[in-house]
Amino acid sequence: MNDVEFAAIDERDAPAEASTTFQRRRKWPWIVGFALLVISALVAWNVVLYRPVANALAGEQDVSMVAYRRWLVSPGTLVIDVRDVKGTASMADMDRNLFKAAEALKDRRFDTVVLAYHGTPKWVMDADAFQTIGRERAFQNPVYVMRTMQQDVKNLDGTSAFPALYGGWLGVLGEELDQHKHFHEGWWLTPALGDAGAGL
Repeated sequence: MNDVEFAAIDERDAPAEASTTFQRRRKWPWIVGFALLVISALVAWNVVLYRPVANALAGEQDVSMVAYRRWLVSPGTLVIDVRDVKGTASMADMDRNLFKAAEALKDRRFDTVVLAYHGTPKWVMDADAFQTIGRERAFQNPVYVMRTMQQDVKNLDGTSAFPALYGGWLGVLGEELDQHKHFHEGWWLTPALGDAGAGL
């Protein structure tokens, strides 16, 4: 085969290669556009939870807490995620933030509420109990809620995290306070202390 024949073959192949390249280039805008559409939908899907909670907690200084759907797509699972804790934060501060978040989302229904720290699930709270906390925050005694809400908290495997309490009121009160402390230790207090120690 001489040079002229090779040139003829190259000329025949060139249009096909150019057409394939052109088709590939035409697909890219569609792929990018679809990806942007999916991202925009996920953002909008979560902003309706994130924004009310962010507005409710705007005045809080010691705790950073955000709300979003689990894996960003789960319609029935709300995640309340502690993102940052300052050294001056207390359990009472975290209770207040949690109660405010519940109030901000009191008109939304969920199947499950996950309490997380830095994106890692720690506890599961009964969704109806979470909604009740939000709806009653305006008039309910926060100390009462703080003492009793642990009865609606479960381990990640669905088992009860805290046993039901019986007995005289003084003994029950002491057990409630112990449960409350353990609840916070398991949610954010122990991990936060670990983070602080790692930063030294």
